[in-house]
Amino acid sequence: MGNDNILGLAPVHRLPPEILSFIFKLAIPPLERLDRRRSKVAIMCVSHYWRDLAIKTVSLWTTLHLSYKYSNRPDSESIPKEMRRTLERSKSAPLTIIWDTEHGIPANKEAIDIVRGHIWRLVDLELVAIKSPLISDLEAILGCGGVTPTLTFLACTGRKHPTVSP
Repeated sequence: MGNDNILGLAPVHRLPPEILSFIFKLAIPPLERLDRRRSKVAIMCVSHYWRDLAIKTVSLWTTLHLSYKYSNRPDSESIPKEMRRTLERSKSAPLTIIWDTEHGIPANKEAIDIVRGHIWRLVDLELVAIKSPLISDLEAILGCGGVTPTLTFLACTGRKHPTVSP
C-alpha cells in the first residue's frame, strides 16, 4: 500500500470540504498579522488538496492587515502584491482592514489605490498610527468620493490594542 493510499484512509481526508474550511477558519488567529500569515502558510503546506481548499475558502482572506513593520523596506513591493492576492481570494466578501502605520510611515499611494478599488465592501476599518499623519491617511483611503455603504466600524488609534470602556 503506497503513501497516497495510507493518507487517503486518515479520517481528516474524509471530511467534507465545508467542514475542513470551517476548521481552517477556526485555526487562524483573529488579529495579529504575522500569526495569521504563519497559520495560513502552515495549513497550505499540509497537502495540495488543503492548499487548494484554503485558497478557495473566502473567509480566510477577508481580513487585510497592512503593516510596514513586517517588510524589509518601507517601500516594499511585497505589500501591494500581498494585498492584491488577498483581495482576489476574498472574492466580493465583506472586508476588514487593519492599517498599521505604527512606524511613522504613511500609507503609500499604491496601497491606498488598491484599497479604494474595494472600498464598497469595507465593513471594518482600523487605522493604527503613532507618528503617521493619521487624518491624511484616513482622507486618502476614504476620500475622493469613495462610497462605503457597508462600513459599520471605524477606529483610529495610536496604540495597537485600544482600550474599550464599558
